[in-house]
Amino acid sequence: MRVQYGQKYLHRRSNGYYYFVTSVPKHAREMVGKAQIWVSLDTKSENEALVKIQPLIAKHKAEFALAKDQSTDISFQLVKAIAEKLGVMYHSGEQIKQAPIEERVAMLAPAVEIRETIKKPTKGVTATIGGAVDIPALPWADAFKRFQQIAADKVMERNQLDTRRFWRRYEVATEQFIEAMGDIDVLKITPKIADDYRQKIVAMVAAGKFKADAGDKRIKWLRGILNDVFRIDYPDRQNPFDTLKMIKGNKKAKRKTFGEAEVIAVREALEASGMNEEAKAICIIGELTGCGAKELAWLTSADIFLDAPVPYIRVADNELRDQVKTGGERHRDIPLFPEAVALFKKFPNGFTRYHNDAGPTQVNGALSRFFRVVTPGFGHYSYRHRMISMLRDSECDIGLRASITGHSLKGNADHYGRDYKLSQKKKAMEKAFRIARKDY
Repeated sequence: MRVQYGQKYLHRRSNGYYYFVTSVPKHAREMVGKAQIWVSLDTKSENEALVKIQPLIAKHKAEFALAKDQSTDISFQLVKAIAEKLGVMYHSGEQIKQAPIEERVAMLAPAVEIRETIKKPTKGVTATIGGAVDIPALPWADAFKRFQQIAADKVMERNQLDTRRFWRRYEVATEQFIEAMGDIDVLKITPKIADDYRQKIVAMVAAGKFKADAGDKRIKWLRGILNDVFRIDYPDRQNPFDTLKMIKGNKKAKRKTFGEAEVIAVREALEASGMNEEAKAICIIGELTGCGAKELAWLTSADIFLDAPVPYIRVADNELRDQVKTGGERHRDIPLFPEAVALFKKFPNGFTRYHNDAGPTQVNGALSRFFRVVTPGFGHYSYRHRMISMLRDSECDIGLRASITGHSLKGNADHYGRDYKLSQKKKAMEKAFRIARKDY
């Protein structure tokens, strides 16, 4: 008897067991080979039966819909769409042929199950379960474009320049692969081909063409492209770059930290340099605060507080940026020494020369050229590392140190949530500078 609560797909027989039952629409009866479908749900529980019928309803509705499709133009798009309706992965005949026996059996199993319910399949269904259509090649250029579509959210809050840079590293990685291995269809890249590419990178690292970490990044960007493309368009595919090990060797050297000798040399060279006044100010304020060039370049008048009891700058989101780096700890207030206050009085609206998308690149370029001549191997970032080192050497509390430099306190949960006064920060910075200069 049918259960009397509106569930037209559910039937309970006299033995107490529930069955899924549905009538086959007239247009689908030739294909299915029957007028009604019965499937035992192997349960006497009404609630369990109601759960079990849901996928059966979806499955058979999809099959009935396929009976209406009498397409004769059998394309990959068609068989892929049919496979999605049937709830199976599409495998081409070539894929099945090349797979090991065990995998081949697993690939063919869904087709056998489908034929149990579809007695006379349409041409499209036949092509789908038989793997009749070859999967079109996917060149790296097309894979990259598809990746841009799928991963569009990764650049939603970036400016035009940063967006170009973000995509370019992936694009360059594909160009480097093509140069080394040829423009191989990415769907035919096997783990062996991926490992061969890694070996070529290892050889270039050994030859001193670049560091091991640069080689790892070449693989990382390729892996990222295929992770997204395969996840959406080819979910049965294994990313051939997933199993590659990192390259051992000389990783990128840690950034150098300024000592007093380098700081003095920079100050002396700044006087005679032809660098513009705003870049010079950014350089000096970086020395006095430990702030990065980009952090300073995009300060606005709303971030500069010269009339506060303790003058300070706020490194945070503003009209030029949504956040600094990843936000969080990098957003911070930093006290200013008198020399920095004097410089900001000259530039009360910030360094407007650099208030554009290319501003950070421009100031970094100017400073890099300067440091390359005056202190080879060092850069503006060395001021940040110097501030960290000075605070550490002066035995500054780790929480206070992080509050000044914008470092994360992972592994130091006792310090989370602590807020430090500007006067505390200034006192800690004064002590750190005093000790560093005394030791020198």
